Amino acid sequence: MCGSHASPPCLPACNVWYLNSVEVESLTGHQAIQKALSITLVQEPPPLCTVVHFKVSAQGIMLRTTRGSVDHRWPLSRVFGFMAWKQSSTTDNVCHLFAEHDP
Repeated sequence: MCGSHASPPCLPACNVWYLNSVEVESLTGHQAIQKALSITLVQEPPPLCTVVHFKVSAQGIMLRTTRGSVDHRWPLSRVFGFMAWKQSSTTDNVCHLFAEHDP
């Protein structure tokens, strides 16, 4: 049960815009997000934005797509990202970009 003495506290979940995933070599943190966003902003055609349900727990980050929420416009809100190891690599990262979603 969430929040009980025996289990970790419940962490909030929210809807966010998924923007893009970009390979960023071995970069991490701010530099990786900056590089991923710079690459994403000049892509032609621009990637489609989609709304996803974003939840963080002790087991990791869970993303679920929501139906019919694809947009060609870029949300003009704060952007954040997280890094994950690129599949089949122990040194390269992929930066997953998201933006706040106002319901």
